[in-house]
Amino acid sequence: MVRELARFIGIELRRRPYLIGFLVILAGLAVWAVIPFPKRTIKHVIVRTSKIVEARDIERLAPLLSDKFFSTQTGDRAETIRFLTAAFDELATVDIKLKRIRIQVSGNSAAALVEFTVVWSMRRGELANMQVRGLRGEPSLSNPVERVRLRLACSPDGYWQFTDAELLDAGTPRIGRKDMP
Repeated sequence: MVRELARFIGIELRRRPYLIGFLVILAGLAVWAVIPFPKRTIKHVIVRTSKIVEARDIERLAPLLSDKFFSTQTGDRAETIRFLTAAFDELATVDIKLKRIRIQVSGNSAAALVEFTVVWSMRRGELANMQVRGLRGEPSLSNPVERVRLRLACSPDGYWQFTDAELLDAGTPRIGRKDMP
């Protein structure tokens, strides 16, 4: 049975040589789908994190922050969780659109530059139920592109966690090849 199948495949490949290219492409896609490449895994973590922030779910966000997490804007892990808990309580809606993600991996650490737009509204106060564009809440009708530099580390159990998040100034050039840390 196996010999007959191998013979049949050999005959068909000789009759239709384009099948070889098709099989090579199919094998490549299978390998790509099965093997967890670090960049793809990190991109998945970033996309999932944006969805968690949109849902304002601190319970699901906290495990993504490393014990060594530190941000110049929010402080260490505990301070960041307190800050985000208070911010999530005040926010009525958050809509994040990821525009571009560039990732550089070096062993068990990685850096990512992320460009995104954000529209949000508050539950209370003078901005209640008003759509505000951008993190700084600029009154413009345009939706400014925000930039953040993220650093990640792979934990011993194989999960990528954020170790640092730095919001880049509006004057920072758009993401290009030479902008990676």
